[in-house]
Amino acid sequence: MTKLKSITKRTLSVLLCMIMVLSVFMSVPFTASAAVKYSFEENGIRYLELDDSTVSIVDINSKTLPVDVVIPETVQGKTVTTVGERAFDYTGIKNITLPKTVTTIGQYAFSNCPSLISVTILGNMTTIENWTFQYCYALSEINLPDSITHIGGSAFWGCKLENFQLPKNLETIG
Repeated sequence: MTKLKSITKRTLSVLLCMIMVLSVFMSVPFTASAAVKYSFEENGIRYLELDDSTVSIVDINSKTLPVDVVIPETVQGKTVTTVGERAFDYTGIKNITLPKTVTTIGQYAFSNCPSLISVTILGNMTTIENWTFQYCYALSEINLPDSITHIGGSAFWGCKLENFQLPKNLETIG
């Protein structure tokens, strides 16, 4: 009987220790993802100023972003040159127009945008990174300018593009 009491006391002690440890972890606030660093926000789009005094789109404010997005060539006197990694992923945008100043679209930039129907690229784009438009199931229209030299792997995975034409100057495709 004393042996049983000893085992019960040990088991109870272990359980209490586990509860105390869990309570410490549960009191720490949980965040799903790290906050994206940005310099300023304009029209629902968050921009990060780069070292060369240009800006990159790094995130959006989903509460104020319209479904039809036209990216300006400049914001606050700075040229918009890139759409950063995951900038628009998981958003409800339907149409997007990128200006001739944007030369690169980062990985996953528009991934998982099931409402995205069309993408218009005006000009000097050179790079579309990996998985940029993956799982944009409604994407049926995109005009790729001949300036594009690189398209990353799985860039259009899960899209239903019709009459898709590769750029004339394309050098690599993933």
